[in-house]
Amino acid sequence: MDSACAGAGSHDQIAAKEGMKTAKECTLWCIDNGSKLVLYSAEAKTFYGLDDQDKVRDYAGEKVTVVGTYDGPTKTIHIQSITVAP
Repeated sequence: MDSACAGAGSHDQIAAKEGMKTAKECTLWCIDNGSKLVLYSAEAKTFYGLDDQDKVRDYAGEKVTVVGTYDGPTKTIHIQSITVAP
C-alpha cells in the first residue's frame, strides 16, 4: 500500500476522488504523487516503511509476504525477499 492510503486505512477515499478502480492503480497514482510504498497490516491497523522502494514497486497494491529485519525506532523493514501472498 502507499503511505497516504495506509494512513486512512484504505484506498477508498483517494480511489473514489480520482476515479480509480483497483488498489494497484491507486497505489501507483499515490506514489507518483509523493507517497512512499509501505507494508500495511489491516489486522494491526498500522503500517511499516520499506527500505527498498524499487524492489517493492512491482508489488504495489498486492497482498504480499515480506521477509526481512525490522528496525523498531524507524518502523522500517529492511527487505530480504518479497512474494505475492497465497
